[in-house]
Amino acid sequence: MLAQQEAVFVRNLSLYRHMSEARVREETRKGPFIASEARAAGFVDGYAFDDELEHATQELAGLNIPYSKYERDNRAPATFAGGGKVALLYLDGEIIDGRSQRIPLLDLRLVGSYSMVEAIDKLRDDNSVRAVVLRIESPGGSSLRAI
Repeated sequence: MLAQQEAVFVRNLSLYRHMSEARVREETRKGPFIASEARAAGFVDGYAFDDELEHATQELAGLNIPYSKYERDNRAPATFAGGGKVALLYLDGEIIDGRSQRIPLLDLRLVGSYSMVEAIDKLRDDNSVRAVVLRIESPGGSSLRAI
């Protein structure tokens, strides 16, 4: 597959740059190129610095084509706003019947079935929550559901 793509690339480049395929292969092995090397290899006709672009374009196109500076907009698109929330419910510890507990002396976290069900019910009743991602990090424990 890669050999096919390389063959197409070499063939097209040789046609459009009026070079033999052998020369294209020979020159591309020397790359990657900086601008002056690409021009010397015959891969580009010319280059211009930022402050020369308008003048170079005007000479090439025969008319004035203005350029404007690209400024990145770091704001989130408006389409992300108001679409609801995705909640993350993170359960970390051994699963037990009853309420969640932490035993600091043993550095042990216990995820209680009652606490888990209450958290899930709270998320279910929240109209702004559209989805829930449940992440469980547990060595195991009880599989009974609290009623």
